[in-house]
Parts: sequence; C-alpha cells; structure tokens
Amino acid sequence: IAKKIELVDANHFAIYQILKSSSRSSKVEDALATSDIVCDYLAKHELIAQSVSSKGVEVTSDFLFKKRLFFPPLNIDKLCPVELMLLYHQTNEDFLAGSLPTLNEEQIIQLAAHQLQITLGDHIKSKNAFTELTDQISVPGKYVPARNFQIMSGPEWYAKIMAEYSRISEEPVTIEEE
Repeated sequence: IAKKIELVDANHFAIYQILKSSSRSSKVEDALATSDIVCDYLAKHELIAQSVSSKGVEVTSDFLFKKRLFFPPLNIDKLCPVELMLLYHQTNEDFLAGSLPTLNEEQIIQLAAHQLQITLGDHIKSKNAFTELTDQISVPGKYVPARNFQIMSGPEWYAKIMAEYSRISEEPVTIEEE
C-alpha cells in the first residue's frame, strides 16, 4: 500500500480491521501484523457475520490504513504530503468520533473552522453560499463531536465556527521552517 500511495516511510502505519455491530454502538479495531493476510481477516469476518446473523445482528467490517500511535515524539515526515494527508484524515475521524482526549470549546471551534477551510476553501462573504452549512454544522458528528452538543446548541456552534472560519480565511498564510 505504501508504494502504491507513494508514502515514504510506512514503519509507523498498519492496516486495521474495524468490526462494527448493529447491536452495539462500539467498534473493535484489530491491527494486522505484517505477516497477516487480509483475505484471512475477511474470512474471519464472514464467519462472525454468519454466526450472529441468526440473532438479528448485523456485523460490518472495514479496513483502514492508519498510523499506529499518536504519542510524542511523533515521527512525522512533514515534507511528505501523503503522510500529512493520512494523518489529517485519521485525526479528523478520531476527533469527530470523540476518541481523542477532551478538547475545550475553543479547540473544537478551531478544528471545525480548519475543516471548513480545507473542505471549502476561503470563506465567502455571501450568505447564500453557506446557508446549507447551517444544517451541516448543526448535525452532531459532522463538524463537532456529538458529545459536545451538550455544551451549546447547533446554532451557537454554527455562529462561533463561522466567525472563526471567516477569521482564518482572512489571515495571511505563513509557513514555518523547523
């Protein structure tokens, strides 16, 4: 996979099988070893799915290629766009699923605003261009983790996220050298 997507260093990445059950909201992640064969995991999923289907439970299986650990010091090649893209998507999914450590309100607003910036580009001062975002931002799990809708309502999140989105769109971009 690393060669196919032109990932320079895949040492800290693995293929994970994610099993989800319709009877529980939890999921089980299992990292495949380098010696494992994906077809064996697919066969295992089929056996599990057959055994629980008679009980009315549906089991789905996905495979993800993602970074194994997110503990400092992170071994991130900041010059590799493929690795940065993979880490961005992995972190965003973990953030929205609520599996990252608790973030404060300001951090959630910044992450959601940056997600809009990445997805849509610069903020446009036209109300018509972003009316559909009101509904999307107000949906738990789309831009803000569902558990954080206890802090404030969807319209309140929308107003604060859009204000931050507008602010970051107007800032000049600077690249810091390390």
